[in-house]
Amino acid sequence: MILISLLMNAQLSGIFSSDCYQPETRGTEYRGTLNATEGGYTCQAWDSHTPHEHLDYSPESHPTAGLESNYCRNPDKEVKPWCYTTDPDIRTDLCPLPECHGRPYYRELSTEDQ
Repeated sequence: MILISLLMNAQLSGIFSSDCYQPETRGTEYRGTLNATEGGYTCQAWDSHTPHEHLDYSPESHPTAGLESNYCRNPDKEVKPWCYTTDPDIRTDLCPLPECHGRPYYRELSTEDQ
């Protein structure tokens, strides 16, 4: 109970970071709101199939991967978080997230974690 309280207080005080990813997990836990890529492209929404159709990574196929809106994510354990782009000529691109390097991070617990 004390640990939960400490974690909740730390989260509320903003010491946890959602602007970086954990290299050990390749950012599969990243739940920040970055929605642009290293190449400067805007991310395509995960539930959209325009301009790039993708049935392999969607909120339905990966319900615990955080595939909401058009945020950078890593549902396939790629090198780091990435997204489909809104540019018809560029299907995917990595996102410009730095590694956390020991900085604490958090993610919301899913029902699978409990």
